[in-house]
Amino acid sequence: MDENSTNTEKVTVVHDEPKKVHASHKHHEKKSHENSKAKSAELTKTFWQYLSFGLAALLLITLVWSYDVSLDITKASGSGTIAAADDTGGSAAAVAYEASDYYDADDPMIGDPDAPVTIVEFSDFQCPFCSRFYSQTYLALKEDYVDTGKVNVVFRDFPLSFHPEAEPSAIAAECANEQGEFWAFHDLIFENQGSLSASSYLEWAEQIGLDMDQFSDCVDSQKYKSEVAADYNDGGRLGITGNPGFFVNGQLVTGAQPYSVFASAIEAELAK
Repeated sequence: MDENSTNTEKVTVVHDEPKKVHASHKHHEKKSHENSKAKSAELTKTFWQYLSFGLAALLLITLVWSYDVSLDITKASGSGTIAAADDTGGSAAAVAYEASDYYDADDPMIGDPDAPVTIVEFSDFQCPFCSRFYSQTYLALKEDYVDTGKVNVVFRDFPLSFHPEAEPSAIAAECANEQGEFWAFHDLIFENQGSLSASSYLEWAEQIGLDMDQFSDCVDSQKYKSEVAADYNDGGRLGITGNPGFFVNGQLVTGAQPYSVFASAIEAELAK
């Protein structure tokens, strides 16, 4: 009896013990799961906090950059109602035309000086939309209107301060103009806009056959820095609000407009 009772007790004890271990294990799993959920929630919260901070910082940087751009263009035009720099949108407005109001005799010109239509271009050699105008519009206009004696084109500088090579390239082009090779240099700049640098200017000057000593002295002394600044100021006075900007016999055309816009303006002038 005692032996059976002892055996039963032992069985009972042995049988109950695993139950206790099993219950403890379930409790441990539950607690681990709760801890895991808590950690996951904390990580998610941290992620969204960092993401919010990052977006806020990006927005702040964008706002500061936009303010700098608008401030720079506002200085150029003397007005607070300014289009964005490098604006591709366009508008046209008729103004009284006197050639001397738009360019000086020493500004680079291509085409017949006595052509019935003059296009005055304000441009920045580092401006991507100015490069677009060159490749998509200027070359065709030159072939159809400049080379046929109907139009001449005058180039004036409008370098924006956030384009670091805008002013140096403009000065280099003016130095090329000193030797009668502005337009060849102009073409090389726009065709190689991604390679603007002091060494490139020397390379291109040699390529078009300039006197290298004269060109180097001109560039190094920044001989035409004031000329470039004068163009920039004239552009602001005339209402240029972004690059590129044009006057077709005094009619303002803003942005890298397609060939058709310029052709229409030219034909309207030729029909007068």
